[in-house]
Amino acid sequence: MSMTWQEEQQTEQKILSTLARGVAQELGAGWAYNPSEFDTHVSHYVTGPNHQKIGLHLVWNHKDRVSVGGVLENGLHNFKRYNDNLPDITVAWARGPVVVANEIRRRVLPAYVEVLGRAMESKQASEQRERQTQDNCDQLAALLAAKGYCRVSKEKDFIGIDEGDIKIRHDYITITVSMDTERAKIILDAVTATRKGKQDS
Repeated sequence: MSMTWQEEQQTEQKILSTLARGVAQELGAGWAYNPSEFDTHVSHYVTGPNHQKIGLHLVWNHKDRVSVGGVLENGLHNFKRYNDNLPDITVAWARGPVVVANEIRRRVLPAYVEVLGRAMESKQASEQRERQTQDNCDQLAALLAAKGYCRVSKEKDFIGIDEGDIKIRHDYITITVSMDTERAKIILDAVTATRKGKQDS
């Protein structure tokens, strides 16, 4: 007698949850299996140190096998190099968690850790650039306000002033200001002096 669709899903859920729990134990310190509402009858995950995450998925047309691969979370996939490929392998789930964990150590983790590390470095560099851009814009807005030429209202990625605006876009700051040439020259001199002071320090 064949199983119903619901019974088949329950069986697959049990297979993956048991396998994932055993794999986390076999991988050792820092690894854990924490079931969540997002785990399905075809996908479960184990998490490890340094933002590592491994997905275990039943292969839809070969339910006797699991696909095992590294996962990038928290927006890290946006910082993955275009030619960096996340490793993905298949293993017969019936071979058990010891074998699956060994295959992960041997065939997944070495390449995955490198891809993950490069993505994290790229994200950190991007965040640093954004902070520096924001800091530069803050200093410029403060300078304009201190000279009495504008009042500053700061929002995310935008600083409004009475006679123009300052916009932040990635590594660029776009400044649009309407003023007479006398005021413009005073601000230009002040900005130039500020930059020269930083270079000399």
